Amino acid sequence: MSEETQLPEAENGFADSIANFEFESSDGKKIDIPLYLEQELLIGRDGNCNWVITDDRVSKQHFRIYSIVYEKTCATIPPLVYCEDLESLNGTYINDVIVGNISRGRTRRLLCDGDLIEIKPFWKFRFHQEIHEPVVRDERELDDLEHFHRRYAVTDRKLGCGKYGKVYLAREVSTAKQVACKIIDFDMAIDKKRAMREVNILAKITHPNIINLRKAFCSHDALYMFTDLASAGDLFSYMQSHGGRLDDYQCRVITRQVALAVQFLHSKNIAHRDIKPENVLVSDTRFGGRAILTDFGFAIQVNTRTGRMMSRLGTYGYIAPEVDAVEEANLGYKKAADLWSLGVLTACLFTGEAVIPRDEPAELSQDEVKDRVSGMVHRRTRPQWLKIPKRARRFILSLLVIDPDLRMTADQALEHSWYSKPPREAEALKAAVERINKDWKQRKINDEVTEALPGVVLKKPPVVKSRYKVLDASASPYFSLDRHLRPTMPSTRKRILEDLNESGAQFITVKDPATTGRNIATLKGRGASNIKVVEGKDLFGMSIETRTTPQSAPDLEAVDQMSAAPVPLMGKEFEFGPISTNPYFRVRWMHEVPVRKRARKESDGNDRRIHDIAAKTLPRLSTAKALRDAVNEIRELA
Repeated sequence: MSEETQLPEAENGFADSIANFEFESSDGKKIDIPLYLEQELLIGRDGNCNWVITDDRVSKQHFRIYSIVYEKTCATIPPLVYCEDLESLNGTYINDVIVGNISRGRTRRLLCDGDLIEIKPFWKFRFHQEIHEPVVRDERELDDLEHFHRRYAVTDRKLGCGKYGKVYLAREVSTAKQVACKIIDFDMAIDKKRAMREVNILAKITHPNIINLRKAFCSHDALYMFTDLASAGDLFSYMQSHGGRLDDYQCRVITRQVALAVQFLHSKNIAHRDIKPENVLVSDTRFGGRAILTDFGFAIQVNTRTGRMMSRLGTYGYIAPEVDAVEEANLGYKKAADLWSLGVLTACLFTGEAVIPRDEPAELSQDEVKDRVSGMVHRRTRPQWLKIPKRARRFILSLLVIDPDLRMTADQALEHSWYSKPPREAEALKAAVERINKDWKQRKINDEVTEALPGVVLKKPPVVKSRYKVLDASASPYFSLDRHLRPTMPSTRKRILEDLNESGAQFITVKDPATTGRNIATLKGRGASNIKVVEGKDLFGMSIETRTTPQSAPDLEAVDQMSAAPVPLMGKEFEFGPISTNPYFRVRWMHEVPVRKRARKESDGNDRRIHDIAAKTLPRLSTAKALRDAVNEIRELA
C-alpha cells in the first residue's frame, strides 16, 4: 500500500484563516493546513479531494470540514467548524471515539480547539482555533451545573449570545451526543414568566420541524435548556452557502417544512409570533437538510375563548400589519399573523432580503404590498422577482394579505398549487420532505422534561378534568369504583327545597281542611295568584294517587290561618318571607313529615370473614353475582 498526500494551495497564507489543522502522516511528518471562511476541505483517496491520501484504508471521500457563521451579532464568537463523516468504510474518529462510518450514515461533530481527528491507524489531524473570549462563570452558575453534570456536561465553547443569556456547546453524558445549552439569566430577563412559558410549550410538543427540547433545569437564578444542535446554522447561513438566495425547488422544500411546523402549532392552538430566517435552523449545509423552527420566546398558547392576542411582539420587517397596529387598534390579532411572517420569509429566500421595510408594515396598503412583491418599487430586486415562478408569486401574495381573515391558513398554504402542481413535481416534493424527516425520532411527551433544582418549586399547569366516564379499575369485588366516580345528581326533594328557600316562597300548613278555601281567597286578594293546592305528602309530586287521579277543586270556604313560626322541613328550618312572584315556583301544601333515618345492618364478624375468603378466591375484576355465589357456596360448606 502506498501513501501520498497533497496539500491544498493557500493564496494568502494564514492571515485570514479562521482555524488550522496540523496533519501528521504515517511517517510522522507534520504539515499545517489553513481553513478559511466558507471554504470546504474534502479528505479522501479520490484525486478531486482537497487533501488526498492514496491508501486503500481511506475511502474515496472519507470526511469533510466546513464552517458556518452562526452568530453574526456577537464578534467574540469565532465561526463554527464541523467535521462530517461521509459514510466512510473504516470510520472517522475524534478524540479516539468513532463519530461516523458507513453503518451510521452521515454524522457531524462540532470541533473544539485541540480535538484530534483520526483515520486509523496512521493519519491524524489536530484542530486548532483561537477562542477570543474566555468564559467566566459565577459561583451560583457553577453550583447549578454541578447538580446535573452527570447527565449533561456544559463546555466553555460559546455558540451564541443574546440580551438575556448565552448558548453553549454541551454533551449528553448517556449518549455522548452534542447538544446546545441555552442559559437564561433571570436577573437580566425582562419576564421570567415568558421564559418559563417557552419551556412549557416545547415540553408538550414534538415535531420533526420544531426544535426538540431534551431537558430543562430551573434554579432560582437561571434556566438551562438543552436542545438538539443544528449543524448547518440558520437559514441565512444556509443561503450564504448557496450563493445568497435559493432556487424555486429549494424554496419549496424548506418553506413546506416551515408550513408543516406552523400547521402543527396552530392545530395545538399555539402561535409562534417570531417566524424569520434567523429562527429557522437547518441540519445540513447541502441540499436536503431538515428545517427546524426554533426560538419560542414569543410563542403563546392562544386564548381559546377569544382566539386573540394583544402583545406587540416580533421582528420588524416580518410582523403582520395587525400586530404592528395592535396598540392603536386595541382589537388584538389571531394566529394568522404567523402566515404573514411565512410569506415574508418565502420572499426573503428568493431575493436574499426582506421585502417589507422594517418601518412601514402597518402603513402599506394591499396594492403597495403587491407592488413590493412584484418588484415595481425596489428596482434593485426586480431581476430576482422576475425569475420567481408565477405560482410562487401567487403563494407569497396569498400570505401577504392585509386583512387577516382573507389570508391563507396553514392548511390552505400546504394545499396551494405551488406545492401541489404539477402532480409529478408535487409527488417528488412530498417524497423529498418525507426522506428528510425519516431519521427523526419522536420524543415521548411527559412531565419530566422540566426539572427543578434543589430549593425551587415549579408551578404545574392546571389539570383539565375529563368529562368522559372512567372505567371501573378496582381490583376488589366489594368496591365499585365506577359508582363513586359518577357525578352525584341532587335529589328532586333537595332541589325543590333549595329553590323555595332561595326564592323566599311561603309554606302553608293545614290544621283544618275546612278552612282551606277561605284563606286561599284571602292570599289571592293580596296578589298571590300562583298558589297551587296539593296534599302535604305530595309536595314533591311523587304520590301515585296524585299522578293517577285528577285533583279536586279546593274549598274556598275553608282556609286556616298562616303559621308565623318557622316550619321544620327535612331537618332544616325556613323562615317565611314575601310570597314569590316567580312563575317557576308554586306554594304547595304540606304536613310536617318526620325525618326518617335509614337503619344500618350491623355485619357479623363471621360474615365479614366469609366475604374476605370468597374475595380472595375470585379474579381481580369480578361481578357482584360471582361474589354472592362464592359466599353462598362457602356458607353451605361450613
